[in-house]
Parts: sequence; C-alpha cells; structure tokens
Amino acid sequence: MPSERKDHLIAACVHADTKARFRALAAGYGLTESALLKTLIDRAIEARPLSVGEEPLAVRDAARAERLYIRLYRDDRQLLAERAAARGIPSATYLAAVFPLIGPTRFPAMGTT
Repeated sequence: MPSERKDHLIAACVHADTKARFRALAAGYGLTESALLKTLIDRAIEARPLSVGEEPLAVRDAARAERLYIRLYRDDRQLLAERAAARGIPSATYLAAVFPLIGPTRFPAMGTT
C-alpha cells in the first residue's frame, strides 16, 4: 500500500523573468527557490492565520489596520525604491517581504547594553 506524502505541492505559473529574479533573490539569501518560497508561505501564514471559512477581505482589512510608518534617510529610500522597482513591486511590499527574512536578528532591542 503506497504511503501518503507528508509534503504537498503548491505551484504557480510565472513569466521567465519573474522566475529568474526569484531564483536570484533566493540565491542572494543562500537558499533554493523552494526553501525561499516555503519561508515566505510560512511567514505569511504566521502573520495572520486564516480560520476555515474566513473571508480574505477580513484579512486585508486587518492588515491595513496594522500599518507602520517609518522615516528613512534619502539614500536608504532611494535604494529601497530601486530594489522594489527592479522587482516590479511597490517599495512597501518589497520591504514587507524582505524584513521577515533579515528581521529581528539584525535589529537588536533598543536600550540594551
């Protein structure tokens, strides 16, 4: 009797340039495309787990209520804009996707010695 696989496949069709950029992004983090995609999916689910039958609109409304406003130096803002534009996404979307990958380990708690 064949055993059921523990892992299940999630797939998406994308343009060749999107795949190439995703491959490069993964390589930049020292990950395979699959490992990066798994990380992004896990982070998205951890950020706001959906209940069975929950409306996606409710998720979007909750996410909008969780906005964070930050100030960036001009050169940092320019770098962020360039990297986001290279991927064809808004700067805030790029930052939201990248921050969990570099996140808290690079930003120690303030006020500690």
